[in-house]
Formats: sequence, structure tokens, C-alpha cells
Amino acid sequence: MKNDITAVSERLDRTVHCISVPTGLPVGAVNAYLIKQDGQAVLLDCGPNRKESETALIQGLRTQGVYHYGDLSALILTHGHVDHVGLAGKIQSEGVPVYSHPDVAYWVDAALQGDRYRMDFYQALYTLCDMPEHLQQKAMSEFLFLQQLNDQSVVNGSLIDGDRPDCLPTMNVVEVPGHAQAAIGLWEEATGTFFGGDQLIGRISSNALVEPELGAASGAQAKRTRSLLDYRNNLRRLLELPINVVLAGHGSPVEHPHDLIKQRLLDQERRRDKVWELVRTSPGESAWFYTAQYFPHRMDQPSLILSEILGFLDWLEADGAICSKTVDGVLRFFIK
Repeated sequence: MKNDITAVSERLDRTVHCISVPTGLPVGAVNAYLIKQDGQAVLLDCGPNRKESETALIQGLRTQGVYHYGDLSALILTHGHVDHVGLAGKIQSEGVPVYSHPDVAYWVDAALQGDRYRMDFYQALYTLCDMPEHLQQKAMSEFLFLQQLNDQSVVNGSLIDGDRPDCLPTMNVVEVPGHAQAAIGLWEEATGTFFGGDQLIGRISSNALVEPELGAASGAQAKRTRSLLDYRNNLRRLLELPINVVLAGHGSPVEHPHDLIKQRLLDQERRRDKVWELVRTSPGESAWFYTAQYFPHRMDQPSLILSEILGFLDWLEADGAICSKTVDGVLRFFIK
């Protein structure tokens, strides 16, 4: 990947510089984008709160004449995952306003206790899905580790579907729920450029992560999102937008994004069919049973693989192909 992705339009007076920020996580480096337009310097995502990550971010900003965080006009967060938001607190402490989907606040603002809410939700979910105890402990340990990479911040301004940020007047906000429920992209219609966060990545397919719905009395009582269904709906919506290139949250720019979107949708259908076959041949089993059958060699990532299989089970149930019921505290799935 070229370190400097520059897209300049004399008419728009806009430049884009990609800063590759190491995360120390399996996903690899995250892309932070410095967008300069009309005298403003806007940072899109920032990386986790790690010394190595911050050093790379600062060096990348300095190559573009941004020598202090305070020189930035704004920080925009595509979604709340720690590899994208962890340094937001440090940047904000130098007077930089933070903008995002309003519900990203539950990921970055300690006062809202979003981490506790999610932790309680996942503990209940893993038990409901019959995940083995030692893997539950592993998943929760990873959750706590990721919390440490987030320097808490607050959301100063909300960005929702259809908004046009004052700091980026040529960009339109597009809500992209799926990989994360509170997620946005920035679409520049004039150039067909889409800043997509983790919605569409060239080298890997984005996992539509199951999350708790907000508003319950506690995370343990929260319903789970049908994230894969949301993700598919959103991908189909992106097919309708004239997008020429996606500047992704990880990896290289995605050229011909509509072709990749169609391939992702097709791949999901094939995986769904494999999960249906697992339920057909072994009805009445738990979500974890089907997860272990589908991913026998991926036990190092229990939370991610369970989330993926739950997505397909929810899809099959929404289509009326299967049904579920809780038996002795475990959610089990059956062919209809």
C-alpha cells in the first residue's frame, strides 16, 4: 500500500493523506486519514492508545505540516472500536472537537459505562450460547485488554445519515451499521470517494459483530443486534451509490468496490448455506456447537467466531428456515 494516498481536486481544494498506524492487534495496522480542505485539517480515526501507535500517528501528521494535535480542526470517528478511537482522548485534550455517530459515546465516554454494559451482555450471551467456560474466560480477558487501549473521550458533535460536516463540506455522512452498529462513512459524491471505516476491506471480510441493543436496564438483559442482516442491507445500499474507490480502515484502497460488495454478499450466502446444513444434520444444538463445527481451528478467537455464526443463525431464523428456543438455559436451534 502506498503510504500517501493523495486525491487532489482543484475544484474541491481537498487532499487526503493516509497514515498507517500499527495497532499491535491481529487485524494489523489501521488507516488514519488526514483530510485537508478549505484551510481545515480533519483527522478521520486515530488508532489505539499505545506508544508505538501514537508515535506513528504523530510522525504521519508532521509530514503533512500538522505538528501538534491542536493544529487539527476536528477528529471524526467512523465507529467505536479501539483500534480506531483509542487516542481520541489525547487529541481532544488539546482542544480538538470529536465528531461521530451519537452512540459511539457508549464506546469512548467512561461516564456512560458502556464497557460494563457490553461486558455484562457478552457474559450472558456466551452462557446462553453454551461457550465452554475456559473460552468464556479467554474472551472476557481479551475484552479487558482492549479496554486498556482506549483513552476515554467525549463526543462533542453527532453525525448521522445525511449530514454534511461543516469541516468537510463536500462530504456526506452515510450510516453503515453492520461491523459496528454505531458506524458512519463519508461519501464524496463529486469524486466517488467513500471513507468506509471497516465496512468494506479488500484483504479480509468484515465480521458483523453482535452487540447489545442499547436501552436495557443492564447489559445482561439487552437483546442482541442482528448485525449481519444490518450489514447486508447496508452493503446493498452502497451498491446504489456511485462509489469509485473506498478508502478503508485497514489495507489498501478498494478499487471497483461494487464488484467486491457483490462478492461479499455472495460469499455470505454460501456460508449461510453451510450453517443451515450443520443445523439440518445436527438439530437441537447450541450456537457454540455449530461454531466449533464450522471453525474447528479458530478457537483462539472465540468471541469473533461465535459472533459470525450467530449472524448466520439469525439470518436463517429471519428467513423461516430454522427456529430457536431456550432449553435449560441454552439457546438451541432446529429446522422448521
